Amino acid sequence: MLTFLKVIFFIIIGFYILGFILRFLLFRFLKKIQKQAGQFTYEQPKETRKEGEVIIDYIPKTKKEKSKPSKDEFIDYEEIKE
Repeated sequence: MLTFLKVIFFIIIGFYILGFILRFLLFRFLKKIQKQAGQFTYEQPKETRKEGEVIIDYIPKTKKEKSKPSKDEFIDYEEIKE
């Protein structure tokens, strides 16, 4: 019974230490990724524009108006018999 408790104790301690180590490694990995992402954003060259040049980044889509049927227009409906 005593050896069983020792095994359980070492398993719990092992998981605790493993969790601490993994948390530390994950933190370092995320810091490294964050630093690389920061360097990437600064490396993008800025476009040089001539004076008076206009650049449009976004062109909104035009909305197509749906044609509503007029009062005189006949709409063909089919009856469904059950």
